[in-house]
Amino acid sequence: MKHYFIFTVIALAISFATGCKKDDSTPETTKKEAIPHKANIAYYKTDVKDISTYKELIDQTIAEYNTLLATVGKLPQYPKDKYKYAGQDYAWTEGKRISNELLQNYNNKKSNIDVALAKKTYEDLYQYGVVYAHIELMARQAEVYRKEYPTNTEIEKLIEKTFDGLYTTQEGNEHFIKSTNEEIVANYNKIIDIVNKLKSQQ
Repeated sequence: MKHYFIFTVIALAISFATGCKKDDSTPETTKKEAIPHKANIAYYKTDVKDISTYKELIDQTIAEYNTLLATVGKLPQYPKDKYKYAGQDYAWTEGKRISNELLQNYNNKKSNIDVALAKKTYEDLYQYGVVYAHIELMARQAEVYRKEYPTNTEIEKLIEKTFDGLYTTQEGNEHFIKSTNEEIVANYNKIIDIVNKLKSQQ
């Protein structure tokens, strides 16, 4: 009976220790999860013919823009005197100004807006609002990563190369959004790759 009791106590101790080890390993697994790449920014729609569809698209764009604004606001501002962030800040400020004017004008004319103005409102709000917000979000997140790894020169080089605000001279799906995906999003994802590699080495 005595031997049975000892065996039971040992078995319980092993079971408890195994359970503790499993729980302790959970945070480690979470910590090493890779940061996902940013998906390409979608093109705005160009096959729209009727006013009701344009109004729906404008409402969707406004909702997306407001969501992005809230997300951007949760991240710290980058230092405007470093790299070429001053150019990015100028572009972001202009994007917000243009978007606010578009929203005000749309609200004033929404009840009797024609197709031509609805088309311009949708396309401009998508570019200057949504796409500019995506770029600002990437710039701020890239700066967070730079601060996390301040000695990594590759992150610095990609930031200086990418977030300069020069995209303000472009517009349209085939020029602005396409080049944004091929250059800005692609370079941002290179930063993600560097950060994931550095995290895996910790």
